[in-house]
Amino acid sequence: MSNSATGTIQDESGQGVSGVTIILDDLSVLFDRNLASAAVGATGGFNLSYDDDNFADPEHKTGRLLRLRIRIGRHVIKEIQQRDVFVDSLSLGTIKVTKAALGWLATTTLARHQRRQRRHRRAATGDLGQRRRMALRQRRRLGPRGRSDE
Repeated sequence: MSNSATGTIQDESGQGVSGVTIILDDLSVLFDRNLASAAVGATGGFNLSYDDDNFADPEHKTGRLLRLRIRIGRHVIKEIQQRDVFVDSLSLGTIKVTKAALGWLATTTLARHQRRQRRHRRAATGDLGQRRRMALRQRRRLGPRGRSDE
């Protein structure tokens, strides 16, 4: 099994992409296992090192299933799955990402999606959050009849 992975991340015009994070996971175990992660350099190239699969059977020809995720912050912009090879280094080659996935729209869409998820989670758990607390404070300040005691 491999113990390192290399590759390059480029945009549509062939320029190296920096400022993204690469995460490599092993999907062939019961629970996904994180093998390695790193920030991509200015040229877009990456080199990840990780432990060998100690439980690999050399007669079993398929190898483990690996997932490479490319992220900006917490936003996954691309995901690739590939079978491991029986050599020391796994070459992932050149990975192309679109400029739209790297732009400001990706992060604002993500922020909107995260706000929506928080709102649904609060509604499901019964925690109404800051608005509810503010309404309760205002009721206390106004008193039982809805008018201020001042």
